[in-house]
Amino acid sequence: MPRHRSVFRNRDSLFPRHIPDSLPHREYHTRMLRALLEDFLPKPGQISQRIVQVLGSIGSGKSCTAYRFGIEFEKEARARRIPLEVVHVSCKVGIDSRYALYQTVLQKVAPEIASRGYSANEMLRQLVNHLRTTPKYLLLTLDDVDYLIRMSKEKKEEGGVVFDLTRLNEMFLGEYQQVVGVIFIARDSSFKKLLDPSEVSTLGNDAIRMPSYDSAQTMDILKARVDVSFRGGA
Repeated sequence: MPRHRSVFRNRDSLFPRHIPDSLPHREYHTRMLRALLEDFLPKPGQISQRIVQVLGSIGSGKSCTAYRFGIEFEKEARARRIPLEVVHVSCKVGIDSRYALYQTVLQKVAPEIASRGYSANEMLRQLVNHLRTTPKYLLLTLDDVDYLIRMSKEKKEEGGVVFDLTRLNEMFLGEYQQVVGVIFIARDSSFKKLLDPSEVSTLGNDAIRMPSYDSAQTMDILKARVDVSFRGGA
């Protein structure tokens, strides 16, 4: 009896967590991200930190877009021999406080010092110092940051991640920072109502809004996924 080939070309690409190489109908938003951050590439160590908000409802592709952009941006930086590390943290997965967030980031960037008994503020300072002395650069993306902000406010934590991460330049006044940008991803801008006025002012107004896909766009996405996942004629 002849052996039949599998109908699949790449079964893994059918799973929800798969990040495609290309994202139909999100090219414009990817270009917007690049426009806000690309000044870093020709002038590393000579630009101010960029703060960007990516806003969109569930299923609008905001996480995939930011993640895919980060991969390509890091790849381009490495091609230019710029030591850039892009870290994408989902704040809904085990991140319920400033401490947990900074510990997670430190574990990804400098695992050799992450296990020491630092406070949240000390871990953030250790992260910045590590980037300065290594030296290397960091682009940090916080996915579902609105969830973390709500958790922090409910716990009445002192300070907040928005205040911390948008004021890193104050650690070393007059010097450019190794954290070249922070991308905050949220469902909408309503999380700002939970922030103090000082946090809102430093968050800025650079926001990329992701609309929901319409039916035709959803069909394009499905077709692109089918083309990657199945053999021709399956």
